[in-house]
Amino acid sequence: MVKAIISRFKVKKGKESDFEKIVKGAVKASSKKGNEGAVLMRSVDDPSSYAMVSYWQSRQKWESFMKEFGTNEKLKPCLQADPVREWHETVARLQFGKFLAPKKR
Repeated sequence: MVKAIISRFKVKKGKESDFEKIVKGAVKASSKKGNEGAVLMRSVDDPSSYAMVSYWQSRQKWESFMKEFGTNEKLKPCLQADPVREWHETVARLQFGKFLAPKKR
């Protein structure tokens, strides 16, 4: 079953562009490593606050990619604090009002 990780980031002022570039590069690189898609969002109330939902085939594939790509080390200079991450099991995927059954692995 697909796993989703929700990550919250607090970005240093002036580092937003660098942060976004690193995240976009990581998502692109991870597409062949078990990442099935991601959404990066920035708060409309606090432009230094970001959230990302990323869908992975397994937690192990995410951990392997993060280590291999060095994502945490690349992001560290942009962040005010360590990211807050939480894993979720996909129950249903909704898109444009349609129910999409989660992919079985």
